[in-house]
Amino acid sequence: MKKGSSIEIRNLYKSYGDRTLFQDFNCSIGEGEFVVITGSSGCGKTTLLNMIGGLEPVTGGTILIDGLDITRQKNLRKYYRDVGEVIASIGLLYNIPVAEEDPYEIDGFENYYGVDSMLTNSWAVNKDTGCTIDLTLTSEEGKVFDGEYAMSFAYNETENGWAGATISKEVDWSDCDALQFYTIPDGKHQKVVIQLTANGKVYEAYLNEYDDYAANDGTAPLKVTIPFTEFAQACNGDSCDSCLPQISFKKVKI
Repeated sequence: MKKGSSIEIRNLYKSYGDRTLFQDFNCSIGEGEFVVITGSSGCGKTTLLNMIGGLEPVTGGTILIDGLDITRQKNLRKYYRDVGEVIASIGLLYNIPVAEEDPYEIDGFENYYGVDSMLTNSWAVNKDTGCTIDLTLTSEEGKVFDGEYAMSFAYNETENGWAGATISKEVDWSDCDALQFYTIPDGKHQKVVIQLTANGKVYEAYLNEYDDYAANDGTAPLKVTIPFTEFAQACNGDSCDSCLPQISFKKVKI
């Protein structure tokens, strides 16, 4: 923001569906003051900055910049010329070896060298309105079963919402007959869909429909093997009841 600006936030309210992020939040920042916003992941720090910067709509309350109510004004072109936001991420990485791609591996997560921004450059996320999803790399003991890293999902969903992540790989798996991966269910018994796209068609498997996955409380790892023949072609983008596959799981001791 331009030098000498002041910010006043009055009774700010922000919600996503049934989830309330802010309620009756008040704050004043005077001219020349330097303020640091702290809090746990997902508490709303970035959302607050985005609302001040005009990148996120306000559910209720008022944000005043130099006395101008930016939550009510329709033409804020002049205001936006003096507002900027710097995203905290790694912009340049040195001495990163060129990754050796394995055409039979979807992602081993070793080629990101523990850098989350490299992971999110390869994996795209998609979500319903009011839902959030964050992808990070983890090296936590007990959560990595092959190599040094695994991918961790952190999500919040509305009652009927959804969130997911995809990676695009152009490969020839004509000499393969199954998809295999490790996973740790989160124990929330959410619908979990595995999708493959081949020749322009989408095929799906619902993990939560199967006993071993549904019974897992989130503490024991599963090695999942899904034969390609047991994927169901999606019906107009959604699997119908008659298309649900029959998948067997293999538990492994780590």
